[in-house]
Amino acid sequence: MYGVFETRDDGFCRQIGSKLTARFFKRKYKALKGLRVSSFRAIQRSLIDRILTETCVDEEKSFIYLSCLLLEKSNGVSNVILPYSERKEGSSNYNLFKLAKLYLKLQAYYGHLSPLFEGVLASKNKAFESGERC
Repeated sequence: MYGVFETRDDGFCRQIGSKLTARFFKRKYKALKGLRVSSFRAIQRSLIDRILTETCVDEEKSFIYLSCLLLEKSNGVSNVILPYSERKEGSSNYNLFKLAKLYLKLQAYYGHLSPLFEGVLASKNKAFESGERC
C-alpha cells in the first residue's frame, strides 16, 4: 500500500523527477493501472521476508529500489490518499542531477536499459542461484 498526496507543492526539479519516475513505473508495471508509487508505504512482513530470501543484494555494487522489488514480488498494490502538509524542518536533498541519476539507474537496473547491464547483473544472479553470498 502506497500513501500518495492528493496535491503537492514541489519545486520544478522535483516535479520533473516525479514525472519521469511515474512514467517509468507506468511503462514497466502495467498492472498499476492508474495507481501511483511513493516512498511512503505499508508493507506486510511476509513480503519483506520474501524479498530478503529471493533477492541477491550486494551492498557495495547493487542499486536496490524497493518499490521495484515490491511490485515484482507482491500480489497487489493500492493507494491511500493523504493530506499534504509542508515540512516542519529541513528540505529535500534532491536536485536535478540526483533525480536524473536516479532515473538512469532505474532504467539500467530495472528498465529498458537493463539488457545493456546483463553481464554485470548476471554474475550477481549466478552467485545467488548457486547459494553463494553476493
